Amino acid sequence: MMEVSQLESNILLYTFKEGYGVNIVALIHENHSCLIDIGNEQQALQVKRHLAREGITVTDVFFSHLHSDHCFANSLFANCQIHCGKNYKENFADNVNDPTFIPQNLHQDGDLFQFGTHSLQILETPGHSSGSISIILNNKYMIVGDLLIFDYEGHQYLPYVGADSTFQLHFDNVSRIKSLPYHVLIPGHGLIQNSQESIQKACEVVEFYLKQLEKLGKDAKLGELIKDPTNILSTFHEMTLTNQFSV
Repeated sequence: MMEVSQLESNILLYTFKEGYGVNIVALIHENHSCLIDIGNEQQALQVKRHLAREGITVTDVFFSHLHSDHCFANSLFANCQIHCGKNYKENFADNVNDPTFIPQNLHQDGDLFQFGTHSLQILETPGHSSGSISIILNNKYMIVGDLLIFDYEGHQYLPYVGADSTFQLHFDNVSRIKSLPYHVLIPGHGLIQNSQESIQKACEVVEFYLKQLEKLGKDAKLGELIKDPTNILSTFHEMTLTNQFSV
């Protein structure tokens, strides 16, 4: 089921909570919209139809990264301008339903994009994947894709570090996100983080986990990797181990 919330008069958040869920941000300018991530085909269709009922056409789409739960339905946006990080190719072909539809706009760290009254500053934040980007929206919101992952009940997942990335990259970019001045963090999955305290704590959980795992190796016990296990989900732990320690 799709839930729609209005972050501001011209910013909508579409939330799908089934499974790991997904968050899709829609920026509105007059009768046009820019989406940040699109989910799977069913989710993308629901978002497009909801906007169309309001007389709004999607003209631009940003992908925070090229994993299928964020970008699979790319063919539904064949008439749009597609934006992503410049290192998108590692994951592209296997995670979209039309690999012939190549993104037209490849962004690098520090790029600025204006969509109507909305300002988007692009940060390259590899870690979850080599092509991950984060977006500072209107100097208020930080949209981080899967650099930090939550559920919809207030729990935080330990990070998934892709086989095309490294512990150090993930650590460096979580630390970078932690150091920046913004007010609201919007993850690709799970609850929005609305306080500096919750954002700092979430970043510190990931920093400690990654440094301990790099230090202790694949045989480390979970208790050695988490300072406070309360509300921490280890679902992605084994996948991260496989990605980073496979021979």
